[in-house]
Amino acid sequence: MPNKEFHRRLSENLLAASFVLYGLMQTKTVHSFATYGGKGTDSSASSGASLPVVSAKIAWFIFESPNLAWSLYSYVNRNKSVFNASPANAALLSLFVLHYFNRCIIYPIRMSEGSKPMNAFIFISAFSFCVLNGYLQSESLTQFRVYPPSYCWDPRFIAGVATFFCGFCINIQSDNILQRLRHAEPRGTYKIPTGGLFTYISCPNFFGEMVEWLGFAIACDSLSAWAFWAWVVANLTPRALSHHKWYLDRFPDYPKDRRALVPFIM
Repeated sequence: MPNKEFHRRLSENLLAASFVLYGLMQTKTVHSFATYGGKGTDSSASSGASLPVVSAKIAWFIFESPNLAWSLYSYVNRNKSVFNASPANAALLSLFVLHYFNRCIIYPIRMSEGSKPMNAFIFISAFSFCVLNGYLQSESLTQFRVYPPSYCWDPRFIAGVATFFCGFCINIQSDNILQRLRHAEPRGTYKIPTGGLFTYISCPNFFGEMVEWLGFAIACDSLSAWAFWAWVVANLTPRALSHHKWYLDRFPDYPKDRRALVPFIM
């Protein structure tokens, strides 16, 4: 039997943990182990090279899969009086599935064969988070969150969904640019990304992710969704700043007016 009080407390703990995560990401030791792909670190050893590694394609598929598994499980075992009260529940769950179908299935398939493997620390941490967050978001929309029948016309829903798709498009475009760059000659070398929001920021893929989940939180208007967004911000902001510094240090001709994460601001 789903426990609403347990779900609420878990959401509160995730929100509180986001502030702890942001603080930990400021420390060099934790940040070096939590950096994907080696950017933003001083050496391969500092980025967890001494730990076991997992193939990037396999790692992304496995650690993102709990989100899809929870979505399916929660939908099959949904509380129909909650889920059928408004089409908003199905629509919002579909947004969650859309993102993770891309991240879990499409993104790993499109990854280049030369993608750097993921160290065990990142893999286990990401998998654990997805188990937790997949539960929180899926159960919220299938068991607990009751929306009015007309909620799809609510300004929060409309603005949130529009914001989500804006971030989703930014994310897809940024991934496409990076994928093309990895396949460009000479292969195996770092290059300066250009085009799209790379014109203004170093990490539009992170920015798109943050915009996506901001829209999701606005549309869901739930504690679990806002806690998820807070975690995303706490995780991606320090990484974006670190990536930006890495670009500046590595490329003398890197655009000096390009920001790290938010156009014209940060």
